[in-house]
Amino acid sequence: MGTRWSALLYRAEGFDPAPIRHALQIAVDEVDAQMSMWKPDSDLMRLNACPVGEWITVPERLMDDAEAFRAWALEAVAVAHRAGSARGPAKKTSPRKRKPPQ
Repeated sequence: MGTRWSALLYRAEGFDPAPIRHALQIAVDEVDAQMSMWKPDSDLMRLNACPVGEWITVPERLMDDAEAFRAWALEAVAVAHRAGSARGPAKKTSPRKRKPPQ
């Protein structure tokens, strides 16, 4: 599987979009190399395959994203707790049972 991207630019006549195209491709390639679930050598897949207790080196950006997700998840659990929810934000709720028509 690959990653597709597109960009719509409004530009003045004579403007060369090649440098922007190149910069966007570099950014997409970086995210793909770090976060791809389809590439076994991506940083995310290496992290997921790492045995528990073993340390590996990952890019700072991946750690920043992991920390941001952790903070979001902790806040989501806290909100669910404050709201009196018996279930956490990641748990699916059962559909409500409807009374049969009479």
